[in-house]
Amino acid sequence: MEAEINYLKVGKATDLSGRDRKIYRFFEILPGVLSWGTLIGLTTFSYFYPTWVAYFLLAFDVYWLLLVIYLGIHLIVSYKKMQENVKVDWKTECEKIDGWGEVVQLIIFPTYREPLEVIRPSFQSLLDDGYPTEKMIVVLAVEERGGEEAIFNAKTIEKEFGGRFKRFLYTVHPDDIPNELKGKGANQAWAAKEVKREIIDMDGIDTDNLLVSVFDMDTIIRPGYFYRLTYLFKTVENPYRASYQPIPVYHNNVWQAPFFARVAASSNTFWQMMQQIRQEKLATYSSHSMTWRA
Repeated sequence: MEAEINYLKVGKATDLSGRDRKIYRFFEILPGVLSWGTLIGLTTFSYFYPTWVAYFLLAFDVYWLLLVIYLGIHLIVSYKKMQENVKVDWKTECEKIDGWGEVVQLIIFPTYREPLEVIRPSFQSLLDDGYPTEKMIVVLAVEERGGEEAIFNAKTIEKEFGGRFKRFLYTVHPDDIPNELKGKGANQAWAAKEVKREIIDMDGIDTDNLLVSVFDMDTIIRPGYFYRLTYLFKTVENPYRASYQPIPVYHNNVWQAPFFARVAASSNTFWQMMQQIRQEKLATYSSHSMTWRA
């Protein structure tokens, strides 16, 4: 009897066998074949059928022009909505809602080898947010493979910030878990399990009012973020079947970064802003939040 395949563990064709492997490999190859085929085909056919190639290029240019206009409109709308949200006093809006004060924020920062110069501002931004820190559980999720320096950084942050939140915990993700794909996802999953065992179960925290935010280590939240998050949680139609995705704006060290890095970061910010407006393209990315029940 053929063993059941866990498709959540499949990342490449070699993870499969038989017919499934051939199908997966076909779709792995397809983007490259289409890209190279287009370039080689245009070069070849421009000699034999120059008129048809010219028509194709004109149609392609028109397509990209319309696409740029379409995305540009979404970018402008997204920017205006972002500016409207920034102007709102979300603390005042939250205080109008019954039960907002029962919401506890669980914040997980997965880290590998980021220095203290990167870690500190992220923790300071939590204090500067304005949300009651006695309603915050903060976790620094360290990788064992980060070595002694990672442990030292975690203990330093615990000493500097540990007593300023409802609970603080640093976890160490083991490096030798069989069949586990190393990365941010595995680290944050381990941290969540440790939080459940060390804090949620022991303190009897109501998970119906527990919001989980997983942030990249260099995330610096804008003041009022958690009030806005809490307001959405309390007002959306299906709060336990929703993900809460802020717009990532890459400008923490924009003037210290090289030119090409600034262009790439700005382009990514624009892309994420456009995606926020396109309902059919909504997906979690980078730093985001959801309920513990989800």
